[in-house]
Amino acid sequence: MEEIKHSTVNVNGIKIHIAEKGEGPVVLFLHGFPEFWYAWRHQILALSCLGYRAVAPDLRGYGDTEVPSSSFTSYTCFHVAGDIIALIDFLGVEQEPGVLEAGIAHIGSKLMLSSSLTTRRPGPPIISEDAIAHLARGMINLPSWLSEEEFNYYVTKFDQTGFTGGLNYYRAIDF
Repeated sequence: MEEIKHSTVNVNGIKIHIAEKGEGPVVLFLHGFPEFWYAWRHQILALSCLGYRAVAPDLRGYGDTEVPSSSFTSYTCFHVAGDIIALIDFLGVEQEPGVLEAGIAHIGSKLMLSSSLTTRRPGPPIISEDAIAHLARGMINLPSWLSEEEFNYYVTKFDQTGFTGGLNYYRAIDF
């Protein structure tokens, strides 16, 4: 996979191998047991062609990433989460509180919820042109598990409170 760039970065006190390709918003791929970055090779290539910076690390103790101590106590969820947060910081990914809310306010709760519930695409959430066109025609294709009454309840609540509170849960995660 000569098209994919490999490097080692020092984060959270260990050397982590990353495989990456592309430019644009970062999409971070995390593997499970017993895999490593290679499990995501096809997705890295595909998303890099769509304008994303696709990054897949070998998690601690896997592949070409450092194996910290022989004790399992170096592999808690807090260690792994710390590795990922440090990697995200290293990659220069920044949250910009208020930007997403401004975009949602511009299009409204109904379109935001409609788009996020009815479109499935890789990468960060976006408001698709298809969703805008369908909403403009009054056509919302809700999933079978969500009635129009239930959908409207969500829209009403988010119209009242906005999305900032819900988004702040993710912004406040501090491992």
